[in-house]
Amino acid sequence: MSEVCKPPPAASGPALAASVLTRLRDEWAAVLQIEGKPYRIILASTSDRDIALRKLLRSTGIDETFLLSSDARVLAEIIKTGSLLEILGCALISSDFTALEWTPERAKETAHSLASIASDKGKQTLLGVAVLFVNAFLLGQLSG
Repeated sequence: MSEVCKPPPAASGPALAASVLTRLRDEWAAVLQIEGKPYRIILASTSDRDIALRKLLRSTGIDETFLLSSDARVLAEIIKTGSLLEILGCALISSDFTALEWTPERAKETAHSLASIASDKGKQTLLGVAVLFVNAFLLGQLSG
């Protein structure tokens, strides 16, 4: 697993939220290439995207798991609930668009595109993005 995909070190509260967001901004500010396809990670978003993601995390129970768990547990819950592609649809957008151009339709297109990722490196990247993104989003919700 590359350095970019590894979960952040153990910490808690606003300090962890800040470190995760800083890491995402620093490491993924440029376009993220996954099997040759360019994506941007969504760091700034619309309220529509935030509401959709919050509903998804609440409906799958990932938000509750997050509060009491390690990154490994959050990842296990993402996999168990089958919500990986939906989360990634909220986390990534084609580089043809800005983060603020996110829509539910684009999220579905992104998820559909990512479903075909076959390489181990690509799959590891997607898992790493999902864990970091869920951590950053939920920590932001708690500290904001």
